[in-house]
Amino acid sequence: MGFVTNMPSIIELAKRRWLVGLSWSSYEAAPSMSEIKEDAERLKSSWYCIRSNESVVQGGFCEPVYGKKRPSGLSSLAAKLADSHEQPWIGVFQLDENVWWYIAIRDGHAILPDGDLIGTAEEIRQARQNHAGYADWQYVEGDRVFLEDLVQGIKAKPSAIKTLERRNFSPIPLVAFAVFVLAASGGGYYWWTVQQQKEVTRLAEVKRIRDAAIAGNSAVVAPLSPLLSIPDKSSWLKACSEKIQPLPLVLMGWELSKVACAGESVNADWTRGQGATVALKPEGELASDGETVHQVIPLELTMLGLDDANDLVQAKIALRAWAQKAGFVLTLIEQAPVAALPGAEVVAAPMQLKTDFRLELSVSPFALNFPAIPGLRLLSIAPSDGNWTVLGVIYGH
Repeated sequence: MGFVTNMPSIIELAKRRWLVGLSWSSYEAAPSMSEIKEDAERLKSSWYCIRSNESVVQGGFCEPVYGKKRPSGLSSLAAKLADSHEQPWIGVFQLDENVWWYIAIRDGHAILPDGDLIGTAEEIRQARQNHAGYADWQYVEGDRVFLEDLVQGIKAKPSAIKTLERRNFSPIPLVAFAVFVLAASGGGYYWWTVQQQKEVTRLAEVKRIRDAAIAGNSAVVAPLSPLLSIPDKSSWLKACSEKIQPLPLVLMGWELSKVACAGESVNADWTRGQGATVALKPEGELASDGETVHQVIPLELTMLGLDDANDLVQAKIALRAWAQKAGFVLTLIEQAPVAALPGAEVVAAPMQLKTDFRLELSVSPFALNFPAIPGLRLLSIAPSDGNWTVLGVIYGH
């Protein structure tokens, strides 16, 4: 079955894939990312998971399973079973002809640091002997079928295995998600809709200025540039990074499942982990089922008031050249020109032209030096399976 004793291994039980053979550390409270990284370095590990209940918060650590780059779809079997029997207890389960899994649980249903092992009968016997100094053990023994029945009888949410390895030096956790949903048409994401609403408001102001000019028979009045109210790309990325990086992966037992920057805020979704309750939860809107929290964190933005728009055609060519050179996928979303109001004797100055764009990146946008293209602004970023989607706009003449 491909088991390697004393090394993390994957077991398929109850239509799921489980990881066994982790080393466990306990914490007084939900660990910060720096604490997780510190323990991972101490244990020479890059895969981890967090489990918590009313009595204990623990992190399980291991090196990657041979032949697997990422732990997608894996959960900790020890974390799943830890609360299933009265403490303290030891479980010994035969998985194959001479392959056994060993789990040892003490006070607070805490998994002992070396209490999640896979090995031969002799190795498991030695593990039991090492723990013989503890008193009052209860023993649970069985075969693979018995273990599967135990797993199926436990309703607790599995503790997912995650990785600390970063693709392309991303400064924020690469959690597998995309927080934006594609609209059915119009080339739009949800945040494009928000942006369009802002544009509608701006056009209404242009019309008001135009009508006032007509009524007063005044000179042509030009609308203010939208670039004056959108921060430059470097300021926006910095503000986004400053809000995302301090977010812990686990807060009061709630796991950070989605996070992205869009417009003027960070949007973070939290999923209730094992042992977490709605009595102690992250700030934000609690879903009706009590299982998720949506948190909106405002960005600390500085509007620089810089109208740097220039030749729109040349700006689009420059962005295309940069994307092609880097191997990124660029989609330009052209906007239809707005016709002048019929019958007007005096018209406002021509509206500023713009082109929306979408970039599909294989690296973190935080690790990039975006090109100095006049009129370019970023509107949102969202990671998904190690890749990134960036939405933006170029204003020009």
